[in-house]
Amino acid sequence: MQKVRFVGLDVHKESIAIAVADGDGSAPESVATIPNDTTLLLKRLKKLGAGASLRCCYEAGPTGFVLQRALAAAGIACAVIAPSLVPQKAGDRVKTDSRDAVKLARFLRSGDLTEVHVPEASTEAMRDLERCRDGAKRRLRESDAELAGHEGWISRGGEQVIEAGEELVARGVVQREPSPDARAEGQELGGAEPLGQARVAGEDDAEQLLAVEVLAGEDVVNDASVHVIANLPQALRVALPSHW
Repeated sequence: MQKVRFVGLDVHKESIAIAVADGDGSAPESVATIPNDTTLLLKRLKKLGAGASLRCCYEAGPTGFVLQRALAAAGIACAVIAPSLVPQKAGDRVKTDSRDAVKLARFLRSGDLTEVHVPEASTEAMRDLERCRDGAKRRLRESDAELAGHEGWISRGGEQVIEAGEELVARGVVQREPSPDARAEGQELGGAEPLGQARVAGEDDAEQLLAVEVLAGEDVVNDASVHVIANLPQALRVALPSHW
């Protein structure tokens, strides 16, 4: 029977801490801390995996799923873990990269970690674009609301209030129009049709968008359908009829 080694990775923007727990129940140990470079990591894992099968994990975070996909492409099993569900020892407040990596390796071996869904690259791209577009639209709405609020305040007053409003405009406190940056961003992302987001979707995402549109009785891709598909885990998606 092939030996199994459990590898915990504490991944940061600049570095990756590596720890290993052997399947024989021995105490896990910190191996090294290396720069965040996929090539260097693969070389290190190749040495650790000599004569053994590796199972790796790291916590979900700002580094995304790029590392998981790279390891999977190299034939190394890698899980992305929900950070909020990692067991915590009461009173243990000492936190270092190597200790975190050791903890991940230990709990990966014991089966106490909870994996998160790793989306397809096309789904992740659509999700990022959907969130950028939503943020741009929100900032544009806030800018329009600020303008409308000041215009309403000015119109309800008399001549002195109007003059005060003009003074605020002149001082740059109030803008008559949304800022050029907000307007340009809104036109680039907020004003773009949702179908543009669907164009970055993979084949499965495109089929799911079609299913949502049919269910809603719409014949165009809208904001709601893009948001649902971009954030819906694969396991919860519907199976489509073969004749579609």
